[in-house]
Amino acid sequence: MLAAVAIAFAGMAASTKPARANAEDILRFLAGAVIVGAIVNAIDDHHTPRYYGSSALPDSCMETVRVDWRNIQVYNKRCLNRGNYHGLPQRCERNFRVNGRNRRGYVAQCLWDAGFTRANGWSQPPRHNNPPFVPSPPTYGHSDRLPTSCLMRYRQNGRSIQGYWASCLRDSGFRNMPQNCRLRTRDGDRLFNAQCLYNAGYRN
Repeated sequence: MLAAVAIAFAGMAASTKPARANAEDILRFLAGAVIVGAIVNAIDDHHTPRYYGSSALPDSCMETVRVDWRNIQVYNKRCLNRGNYHGLPQRCERNFRVNGRNRRGYVAQCLWDAGFTRANGWSQPPRHNNPPFVPSPPTYGHSDRLPTSCLMRYRQNGRSIQGYWASCLRDSGFRNMPQNCRLRTRDGDRLFNAQCLYNAGYRN
């Protein structure tokens, strides 16, 4: 499914900063009693996750909510409750209104900054200690095929250009992507130029 997003950016520039959103910025962006959004990647509402421990959160409870054209990773509260996860930081909790119904969840970046990790063993890297990018040609197989669910479009110099959401690729398991292909919008959203990734050997 093509995540089509077309908003005018006054300017975009390649960034060498870590592709990691700041939790405080996200919480400020989501200020308000109720946040109206749309589900991009929804969880199975009837799924009961495995309990991995008090600080390791199951990926099966994480979904993507789009708010004002920005994708936010959120842990669904009802799913976590079914897995016996309780007592999570209230400052990370938000109430989203999706299709006219309330959907409570915890901002994932806020929980990660608070010390929680993902149950698949991946955890957030230190804020200013990301490993350097070491370019290497991808092997043609599963690891180089980019997920179509991460596709989007952006505008640059009046042209509509195909790209990939950086956070979506990261959550799909893609790490150490070519830094010369990465862009950042004025709103702070990270993305990758699609043609640049294809030229680097990745496939759609």
